[in-house]
Amino acid sequence: MTGDLAAVPLRDEIHVWTARLDTGPARRLDGSETLSPEELDRAGRYRFEHDRRRFMVARAALRYLLAGYLGTEPASLRLVPGPHGKPQLAPVVSRWLRFNTSRSEDLAVFAVGRDRELGVDVERVRTDIDFVPLADRVLSVAERGALNQLAPEARRREFYRYWTRKEAYLKALGVGLAVAPHELEVTGDHAKPLTRGQLRDLLESGAGWSLHDADLGPGYVATLAVKGDLLSPPEIRGSIGDALATYAN
Repeated sequence: MTGDLAAVPLRDEIHVWTARLDTGPARRLDGSETLSPEELDRAGRYRFEHDRRRFMVARAALRYLLAGYLGTEPASLRLVPGPHGKPQLAPVVSRWLRFNTSRSEDLAVFAVGRDRELGVDVERVRTDIDFVPLADRVLSVAERGALNQLAPEARRREFYRYWTRKEAYLKALGVGLAVAPHELEVTGDHAKPLTRGQLRDLLESGAGWSLHDADLGPGYVATLAVKGDLLSPPEIRGSIGDALATYAN
């Protein structure tokens, strides 16, 4: 295995990759030879076969991607959970590489950076569910007010935009949904999240975070949360399927 899958990101660069889990080259990575016993055990706990396979393909793709950056073998990487389940590399492997992943149905997203914490979230905009009850629970008063100012046909997508911003930021912090989402405010074109209450107490003084929306195609919304500011927008590097298939051959 060589490190030519991707050029190493610079300090102010974030690379964003995608993979389809049900179709295309990435689907060939079943993970049976690269996943750890713990990952295989986790896969086995999924009730439905398609969910189990999506997890294994996404985790195998992540291993191939990180191994490409580091110039090592996918199976040699040790992925360990953080305090709230955020996956990270064992410190002895590489201290500079930061990454995060998200899945929504058959689309997986991978974000990779250098020396700065980050989080990513992707969601398919579902038209078959009523989002209003969820919005009432997770949005702040200001966010609900801003949502209600939009035309009815625009509210659903904007709700998902708010949701991905919140989840990406909480994942970047490594707290997941241990903090109430309504304590985080991401209305309008905010480039920086506003926090209050318990969430504010968790933040480092003066650390600063920025939010970056990503266009990953129709039907999906995605957001990247990054510690500090970026000199340029996150670089959407496209699908990793072809590169991963090359390594899998």
